Amino acid sequence: MDKTPESKKVSIFISYSRKDKPFVQQLHNNLISAGLETWVDWEGIPLTADWWQEIKQGIENADAFAFVISPDSLKSKVCADEIQTAVDNNKRLIPVLHRDAEKGDPIHPKVSSHNWIYMRDEAELEAHMPDMVKVVHTDLDWVKAHTRLLRRAVEWEGHGRNNSFLLRGDDLKQAEEWQRRAGGKEPAPTELQTRYILDSRNDTTRRNRILAAGVTISIVIALLAVFSYWQSVEANRQRGLAETARATAVVNEHEAVLQREIAIFAKATAEAAAVVAQEQRGIAEEQRGLAEEQRDLAVAAEAEAARQKEIAEEQRDLAVAAEAETARQRDIATLLKEQAQALKTAITGELLAQQDKFVLSTLVALQSYQQQQTDEGEQLLRSLLSRLPGTEYTLHHDDWVNKAVFSPDGRRLLTASDDGTAVLWDVATGDQLLLLPHDGWVFTTAFSPDGRLIATGDAQTPEDGVYAGNVTIWDAATGEIVHQFPHQEWINDVEFSPDGRYLAYGAYDGTVRVVNVANGILVLGTNQNASVWDVTFSPDGAILVSSDDNGRAWVWDVRNPRVLVTLSHDGPIYGATFSPNGERLATFSDDGTARIWNRFNWLRMSTVFHENWIVDAAFSPDSQLLATASADGAARLWQPDTGKQLFEMKHQAFVNDVTFSPNGKFVVTASDDNTSILWDVATGQEVSNMIQEAPVFTAAFSPDGKLLATGDTDGSIALWDVTKDTAEISRATHPNVVNDLALTAAGDQLVTAGADGLRLWDMATLQGGDITAAQSTRWITSDQALHTLALSPDNQTIAAAGQNRGVWLWNRLTGEQVSSLAADQTVSAVAFSPDGRLLATTGSETSLNGNLVLTVWDTATGETLFDPIRPVSRISDIIFTPDSTQFVTAEDHGRVQFYDAVTGEAGQQFHHNEAVYVLTFSPDGRYLAAGTDNATRVWNVNTGRLEANLFHNRPVLSLAFTPNNNFLLSGSEDGNLRIWELGTWVELGRIHQGDAVKALVIHPNGRHILTTNNILAVLWDFNKVHLLRPHQLAPEACSRLTRNLTRSEWEQYIGDDEETQSYRPVCANLPFEE
Repeated sequence: MDKTPESKKVSIFISYSRKDKPFVQQLHNNLISAGLETWVDWEGIPLTADWWQEIKQGIENADAFAFVISPDSLKSKVCADEIQTAVDNNKRLIPVLHRDAEKGDPIHPKVSSHNWIYMRDEAELEAHMPDMVKVVHTDLDWVKAHTRLLRRAVEWEGHGRNNSFLLRGDDLKQAEEWQRRAGGKEPAPTELQTRYILDSRNDTTRRNRILAAGVTISIVIALLAVFSYWQSVEANRQRGLAETARATAVVNEHEAVLQREIAIFAKATAEAAAVVAQEQRGIAEEQRGLAEEQRDLAVAAEAEAARQKEIAEEQRDLAVAAEAETARQRDIATLLKEQAQALKTAITGELLAQQDKFVLSTLVALQSYQQQQTDEGEQLLRSLLSRLPGTEYTLHHDDWVNKAVFSPDGRRLLTASDDGTAVLWDVATGDQLLLLPHDGWVFTTAFSPDGRLIATGDAQTPEDGVYAGNVTIWDAATGEIVHQFPHQEWINDVEFSPDGRYLAYGAYDGTVRVVNVANGILVLGTNQNASVWDVTFSPDGAILVSSDDNGRAWVWDVRNPRVLVTLSHDGPIYGATFSPNGERLATFSDDGTARIWNRFNWLRMSTVFHENWIVDAAFSPDSQLLATASADGAARLWQPDTGKQLFEMKHQAFVNDVTFSPNGKFVVTASDDNTSILWDVATGQEVSNMIQEAPVFTAAFSPDGKLLATGDTDGSIALWDVTKDTAEISRATHPNVVNDLALTAAGDQLVTAGADGLRLWDMATLQGGDITAAQSTRWITSDQALHTLALSPDNQTIAAAGQNRGVWLWNRLTGEQVSSLAADQTVSAVAFSPDGRLLATTGSETSLNGNLVLTVWDTATGETLFDPIRPVSRISDIIFTPDSTQFVTAEDHGRVQFYDAVTGEAGQQFHHNEAVYVLTFSPDGRYLAAGTDNATRVWNVNTGRLEANLFHNRPVLSLAFTPNNNFLLSGSEDGNLRIWELGTWVELGRIHQGDAVKALVIHPNGRHILTTNNILAVLWDFNKVHLLRPHQLAPEACSRLTRNLTRSEWEQYIGDDEETQSYRPVCANLPFEE
């Protein structure tokens, strides 16, 4: 039972947000147990009461004021008013941090200026409660006197400063003594308390003066009465003498009486004089006291005058500062307005990017970033730049570009145009090598397999209603005509046989012909009675397929000219393509289908569908995939044998062309929405977006896959280096999800852990970039899915753990299981110490209670070094310091905890407001990076100072410093790998891989980066990542665009604030709508 006397009990007013009520109830109970009284509004004062007056009185009557800090209390107006009332009454403030403030939350200066008591969880509440009680009891007598005087002063103020409520006697003397001791005391006297004491003293002085004046007047009145009596007696005596001379005896008798009266009067006068003298002495003493008090008051008044002078000077300085502050606030208001507009614009740009409107999104993001360089604008620009490659150069025709093809050696580019020319270009320089003139539109062109000949087919405009066209074979070195075959209709397609011996072509009038290239003799000639749109040879050259407008694909035996079979659709067939292995044929049609046929029996294997006609189709180099392009605005990726759709690749308009890269890793699509898009075949994710000023009709890869040529309807041919912005080198593919990875110290072998066990990969093969050769060199099976692994520093032992019990140790070289540890635990993380002597594991016991456990093992003996540690929160990651003396854990509750590696004794801590998922040290051990819910926090290990907050949009799952200690890489659930410069902590670049970056490791050479991407381990070339500082982003973005926003786009996406956002170009070097 609390035995604290009532007079000594301390009362605390608790200000809080209702959302923190459970915590405040616990705090209240602890304070009551400590012998303190609390004033807490639990349920809210009824609306019928004067609620604010009750709260105000509660604050005024309390000895201390505790404010529970949380994002909600900082935003509460009532809490803000309560704090101000406590400040106005000079209450002792005790800030209690329960939940960390959010960025931008307002904090009262008086709250900021006091030491906070941390009570963010139950452990901190118990640990810091004695500190709070100690603060409350500090200088308790002073605090109680302050509260008592404030209560009486407030009562006096509340009664209109009625004198009957002023201090008297000892109360006044004690109050004046309390005031004289106020120097340096907290809480300081309030202005109201000072006024109350001064008015009490003035009232007492006035009352004493009135009393002294009353006594003096009473004495004078008594003296006047005696004197009046004496005058009356004297008059009677004189009257008696005048009338008669009475008998002497009578006179003497009267004289005697008179003398007696005079004696009595004299005695009374003496006694009165004595009384008056005594009173005068008392008055004199009181006057001396008053004089001393007045002298003290005069000294105080002089000091007060000096203080008021100082205050006046301070007020003058404050006025000057206020004027400057007003100007500063105006500037801040303008800045905040611009920031708000920039943020709104950045959000608009992000929404446009989500709709795949990359040109608009980039232009809007540029406007946002140029207005204010916000984090949101910078992140959006970097994301867009990773998808917008720059052109190497642009070539030009005067009209629509119908086709572009590279020569077999990749050194020349051949283009056909409606301007009546075919042009041969030097790929290295962009120079025109040959101009091949025609009499009409050039619809089609092709190189012979050896690159020595060029074939073109044209369509001449009708003269006198007669259509015509020529098939021409040119010498690719000189531009001379080798053969020309006139025709009475437009030529739609030409194609050389794989061996170069034959040239096939199809015409608008239904003609199909095959000629001998050497002598021009006709080998095959027929008419299908419907426009022939496409001719194509099988890879072995034995078969030719011609597709016509009647929905038929004619299959011809070239060596023994005859029709083998006719394949049908329900509408015009626009083309056919063989798989590279020659085993399948795909035909695509106006009926919205592509049909896949077995080349050996010509039976249909599958049918795939679009919502509109299909205009192009292509097989992957390994013949395992089929891509289709359609007028419905989509391209789709299929398994040809089954017809199963794998991915859909969306455009905003008609898709005209689709083709695979030579290595089979990418598909490119060309569309009427003015873009060509490079897609990742493995994920269906967009890799980059190439923008032109007109619909893109044709696209072609160079034989080495490094360049892409795209031609549009305005006559432009753009050449893009698709490898410059594609840092990916190769992939290591698991049948199931890849969860973790590690590299040997020499960087010669990659180890991956997944649902199917461990796989080991040869890094030289992966670095070579051959996707078909990227197969694991060995597979170590496991009876469980593995989600974490660690490789010993000597590269001999692999430690891995999964869904079941324990940590399994394998010999990396032989694949044999060596041993196992922690058999009674489900392990979530493992780590070797850099010196290889220790292995740390963390997880939960498999017993019913499932206690969390943290253990360090001696790798030589398999024994634990100390009793297991019982963490209070789940541990997501564990690592050792570079010198192996400590290990560090990342906890779900936001704590990063250091432990002594030998004793297990807890050391320093770093606290976060959210869960921590991953940790890594810089090579020199100076920095510790921690990945949290939406940021990477970088700590200085030596000082304990937070060096940087590096923001992501989603949780950060993987981290790594480069070996040269120049960069920090952070991988996130948002699919981005970001590159930060050490020291400045500026983002310089990013790799967008689409899926979450769950694991990350950097090769010892510092050039190659390995990440996990669903079922893949992906190898990236760090040298191919554009590293751009913030000031370089806008110029780089403008270099990849072809236009500015139109006025209508500006008004729709930016708005038209004449002061800050009037219509203007975001790229000064690009066309602008005046």
